[in-house]
Amino acid sequence: MQSRGKALVAVTGLYALFLLVWDAFLVLLQFVTVGSELPESGLPEWIRFVGLLNPTAAFPVATRAFIPEFSDLTRLPESDTVFLQDWVGFVVLTLWLVVPIVVGYLRFNRVDLG
Repeated sequence: MQSRGKALVAVTGLYALFLLVWDAFLVLLQFVTVGSELPESGLPEWIRFVGLLNPTAAFPVATRAFIPEFSDLTRLPESDTVFLQDWVGFVVLTLWLVVPIVVGYLRFNRVDLG
């Protein structure tokens, strides 16, 4: 398979993972750990953190930290837990930006182009 084809498959897979499969995974995780009935206290905070690891979920959280009025427009749950604070969205987005660049750089350095 050519490099372009591999890139297309990878991008399509990532799109499907983050926009389609991630929420289904969180529902399955909730069903396995909490059951079909949502507790009155809501989801456990560690499940909410797993949901925050998705870059499409981290962006609104980071936006809420930067633009306080954004919280009036959305129904994002708030928490006092350290790993669910609004600034964590910036950390997750930064990791999604830095880690692929570092991995790509390291792979590029290992390849013999000559």
